[in-house]
Amino acid sequence: MNKTLKVTAAIMLMIVLAVSCKKPKEPNNNENETPVTPESVDLGLPSGTLWATFNVGANAPEEAGYCYAWGETENKQTYTWSNYKYCKGAKNKLTKYCYETDYGNEDFTDNISTLVASDDPATVKWGGDWCTPTYAQWKELINECEPNMTYRNSVWGLELTGPNQNKMFLPAAGFHNEEEGAQASGTEGYYWSNNLSIVSVDPELPHFVVYSYEALYCHFATFQPFVMLDGDRCLGMPVRPVRVNK
Repeated sequence: MNKTLKVTAAIMLMIVLAVSCKKPKEPNNNENETPVTPESVDLGLPSGTLWATFNVGANAPEEAGYCYAWGETENKQTYTWSNYKYCKGAKNKLTKYCYETDYGNEDFTDNISTLVASDDPATVKWGGDWCTPTYAQWKELINECEPNMTYRNSVWGLELTGPNQNKMFLPAAGFHNEEEGAQASGTEGYYWSNNLSIVSVDPELPHFVVYSYEALYCHFATFQPFVMLDGDRCLGMPVRPVRVNK
């Protein structure tokens, strides 16, 4: 084979490899894709809540889908207080969902502690039957299901077996902050609830002080059980929707 043919063959091989080795989907990918039809699984929960089989922005249970800051409906490259929709550049200058004057912009408060439909990515992206889970719905999942950290199609995550033996898989998709790319992806799971972090939700929450700039999320990892925690609203986390069994 002469030199020209060798170069041409090498270029063709590189093109084939580039097409076949696509980068795995991360939570902040472009949303200009046609989503598959959302599906749900009945885990036999006392409340009758049906859980989606995959995250918002995903096409399969093991895919991460997209990340959203709490109360936002569009994904971003980075997630900080400087680009958070509902503040004036800092966590003590909130413009929506605030119950403390110390953290409201110019002493703003509205005492809204649960996502409204227009700020819920599950509802906005999938329609009115779907919403981000409440704290109570996550707690029911934790209390009623048998957890098992495992792989699905080479993706590490949490498999939950319901009272009726049906199963659901949550990929360990990590979270997003000021750095581009997911943090703790492949090792830990972070999923938003639709509730701000307020003591009245559950007095047993593992923290001493709560603030308007924090929201509740579900967390799991090999080193930590399936629990509810609270964190900065500006962080980007996946959303696993729910709907009511009618």
